[in-house]
Amino acid sequence: MLFTPNNVSETIKDIRDPKVIGINARKAWSWLQAISTALLDIIAIALAWTIAQKFSTVDSYLVIESLQEELNILWLIVPINFCIMVASGIYEDNESSSYSNLLKAICLGQITVLLVIFLSGMEFSISRWTFILGWGLTIVLVCSEKIVGDLATIQIKSRFDFWGRRILLLGTKEDTIKAKQLIDLTKAYKIQTIVDLSICQNRQEWIKILNQTEGYQFDEIFLCSWEKVKNPISLSWELKSAGINWRVLAVNLKLPRQWSQMTMLGEMPTVRFGSSAIVGIDFWCKRIFDLSVSGLLLATLALPMLLIAVVVKLDSPGCIFYKQDRVGLRGQHFQVWKFRTMVENANELQKTLEIKNEIKGGILFKIKDDPRITKIGKFLRRHSLDELPQLINVLRGEMSLVGPRPLPLRDVARLSPCQLLRHEVLPGITGLWQVSGRSNTDSEEVFNLDFVYIQNWSLILDLQILLRTVQTVLDSKGAY
Repeated sequence: MLFTPNNVSETIKDIRDPKVIGINARKAWSWLQAISTALLDIIAIALAWTIAQKFSTVDSYLVIESLQEELNILWLIVPINFCIMVASGIYEDNESSSYSNLLKAICLGQITVLLVIFLSGMEFSISRWTFILGWGLTIVLVCSEKIVGDLATIQIKSRFDFWGRRILLLGTKEDTIKAKQLIDLTKAYKIQTIVDLSICQNRQEWIKILNQTEGYQFDEIFLCSWEKVKNPISLSWELKSAGINWRVLAVNLKLPRQWSQMTMLGEMPTVRFGSSAIVGIDFWCKRIFDLSVSGLLLATLALPMLLIAVVVKLDSPGCIFYKQDRVGLRGQHFQVWKFRTMVENANELQKTLEIKNEIKGGILFKIKDDPRITKIGKFLRRHSLDELPQLINVLRGEMSLVGPRPLPLRDVARLSPCQLLRHEVLPGITGLWQVSGRSNTDSEEVFNLDFVYIQNWSLILDLQILLRTVQTVLDSKGAY
């Protein structure tokens, strides 16, 4: 809805006035989420220390011997850890969860427990091994519970958009169109109204606009045309006086699409970007995750894969598996494994089909109704079942579960130098490309999504992509 100023009072209404504050579905959800997370954390901490006490074998003569002593130590550990987590802002209504802050809070809680025991002179029969095991289990259980909770929250918010933060979008018509496209993709915000910046360039017009929008109970203002505001000082003061949180969307400033932090350099705000490469401990965390999940999937899917192999062999003459040279980490060549979905001489026929390429940009090669695809191949490709043998590539360390897709030599030869940066990480079976349109995505956007993934990598992002991959495969949209 687009607002235009009318004749209303020139006294701005402070939205923090208790008379205009109400309880809506989003606020109720935020409270419910915070309370449920806090209760689950308390249970996870208590469970971790209970398990540690029951299974400790080292220095057994120091282990708690009675239920009363066990309850005593839990009554000390659980409240201290929980209070430290509350003080660290873990349960605040943040837009993104910080696992680093959670780990710091847990570690600080354990250190505080030790200090309280030693400084107070209280006697607890607890071994060093019990303490270390309890510490480690607390990290594992609390973080696991938080990951599951975050994934559940993402799914709930994607299905029920009224829980998104309500915003007012302010800017020129051209910029608000761009901003709306980006905001809609996040599924975390609900645009209540759009205001044209050209009609509110002085204080009186601003007051009229803000008073008119009072009844919409938006949580924040997104300003996407900051460089076109004629009087930014007056604007910021009016928003501050109204008690409205606001932010600037740099839709015209081509910044890297990765998590960043706003910091001050003297009196100048700056945007700080952290290291994004998947190296060191990040690489090994991802590698352990890949080995665990791919091994489990291979064991679970062994029988279905055997049936697919039999059907492929009976459907058309040729090998069961299709192996093609692809470019992987640091430009190294390797053979990717797939169930064969095309006729035996598909590579030779591709040269005659290049003119029919339907992928915008011409780097990647895809055409609908490809005459080379076999009958069973169409079904396998539609549901991405032909990719299952690539779990073997994951076990061999040539690929990851999630990452940029490994491209054939023909495609890599057409990449620009900056696009070759995608080879700085292990290629993946699935990625942002696959869950953002699959074959319907043009070449340039494919590479942009690859860089977005590399710059924002985390284990939680890998889990999100894997879950979205399942949904995308079931929908079969954009696959051919």
